[in-house]
Amino acid sequence: MRRELRVIWSKPGALTWRVVAAIGIVGGSLLAVAPSRAVAADPPPYPVVTAEMTSGQSPQSMFGGPYVTITYTIQLTNAGLADATGVSVTASVPDGAASASASNGGVVTSTTVTWTNLSVPAAGTISVTLLVTVDRGFDGTVVSDHATFTNVNTPPDQCIQSADTTSGTCDTNTTSLTVAFWLVTVTQDELFPGDKQPVFPGEKITYKFTMMNTGHAAGGGQVSDHIPTGTTHVPGSATPPVPLESGALYWNIPVPPMSGTTPGDADLSFQVSVDASAVGSTLSNDALLGDTGTTALTQGYLDCHGGTSRACFTNTVSNSVASVPPPAPVEVAFQGISGSLRSVGAAGLADWNVGLAPASSPSMTRLPNGGFLVAFQGYGGDLWTVGTAGWTDWHVGVAPGTSPSVVALPTGDFEVAFQAYGGNLWSVGSAGWVNWRVGMASGTSPSVFAPSTGGYEIAFQAHGGNLWTVGTAGWTDWHLGIAPATSPAAARLSNGGYEIGFQAYGGALWTVGTTGWTKWGVGMASGTSPSLTALPRGGFEVAFQGYDANLWTVGNAGWTDWPMSVAATTSPTAS
Repeated sequence: MRRELRVIWSKPGALTWRVVAAIGIVGGSLLAVAPSRAVAADPPPYPVVTAEMTSGQSPQSMFGGPYVTITYTIQLTNAGLADATGVSVTASVPDGAASASASNGGVVTSTTVTWTNLSVPAAGTISVTLLVTVDRGFDGTVVSDHATFTNVNTPPDQCIQSADTTSGTCDTNTTSLTVAFWLVTVTQDELFPGDKQPVFPGEKITYKFTMMNTGHAAGGGQVSDHIPTGTTHVPGSATPPVPLESGALYWNIPVPPMSGTTPGDADLSFQVSVDASAVGSTLSNDALLGDTGTTALTQGYLDCHGGTSRACFTNTVSNSVASVPPPAPVEVAFQGISGSLRSVGAAGLADWNVGLAPASSPSMTRLPNGGFLVAFQGYGGDLWTVGTAGWTDWHVGVAPGTSPSVVALPTGDFEVAFQAYGGNLWSVGSAGWVNWRVGMASGTSPSVFAPSTGGYEIAFQAHGGNLWTVGTAGWTDWHLGIAPATSPAAARLSNGGYEIGFQAYGGALWTVGTTGWTKWGVGMASGTSPSLTALPRGGFEVAFQGYDANLWTVGNAGWTDWPMSVAATTSPTAS
């Protein structure tokens, strides 16, 4: 005999279930009870409330403006057949939030939002929302939140109990969200000619812009620049490439987010040539950083140098424009075939009727008043200076086989550096005499220059073979060996700083200075010295006899192996 047994059970907070079982009886004995099937019964006749909290925002508001608004949604679900009334919900407001607001009559304080007397219809849901606004100080942080709600027959597995709740309430789940802004700034610089003032017609100016994103979201904007009046855009010079449209350039540049502590960045630039009509004026340039014009600025935050609510100006760079000056008069000093000092140039040909020491060379500098001064080792071994200011025998001996170096100072004074007869470095000039009491390597000569910071500096090979500099800025042992019987060359750069070139101990050309250290990776001919000159638009160039005996030039203007041989053991000069 087989019969079906139907068992129906339920408990508060759960659905009602029916189990249908098959029962077999043989000879009056119960043989087996086997569940046949379980089916869900109708919902319970009383309210059963659960709640879930979610958070989110659209991409536009997510990365928007100086503030981000986070939307928290708390959904209450009633699984029962009776309405749930008098339900309360309390959510916390994250610390540091700029503001908060709530739907459905929620009462907002600085720390919480509370909804009371809510009704959740039978077998239905309702939602309440909390809007929390945070500023860009939250960029890159994780914001978490949860809520508590009235326990209305809530199943135990869905009623999270925390230490700060009573038995009559439950905690929702915790939801977390990473806040990300993009915080873009743009600064302008002159890549070339730097701080050169003035500029002249025909010269080119490169304007460079750096976009920097210190936020944790990718961002960007449109950078627009109207070509300055008095200049002509150089076609094809825009980087990244964009066309010139009605006298302006427009870039829509994406800027990546920060990576660790390193801001994301993007560069752009363009070049103009200076018009002759700009003489006597000042060229000024700035650019505008804004959105693309099709969306509101709430898509991102732009740190401004000034501007409207939709765009920001960059900083301004300016250059005065002057007429091209006439070429400076040229003077050349040399040891004539007879051994006497001679000069030729704008002042004419002159035989100074004073002999130079064998195996020595003169050094010349142009004075601020337009004159010139020549320093040299006289035939008798003394240091001499001659020029437009007159003659002077300094009555101090110069070491045989070496030559002095002279530089004009901006104050109108001058300074001469040389290896004295006993081997020490000396300097003489308008400020008097100095025995620096440091020995120079035998057979080497110093190089003196006037740094932009004032005073003078002398570069030389010290007795131990290292590169040294001494002067008004103090003493420096560079701890770099110079090849024996060679001398360094030094110059002040037109855009500030200085550079020193020398043949290093292993024979390679090196330069050191305010721009750092560079091993140029090209060998110099043994026993030769380089010549270094500052370029008028910034940077420097070095001329030297290469390891292949050819003339070489390297520096900011590039590398060139000139297919011309230089006489053995001699060194070129550059200006």
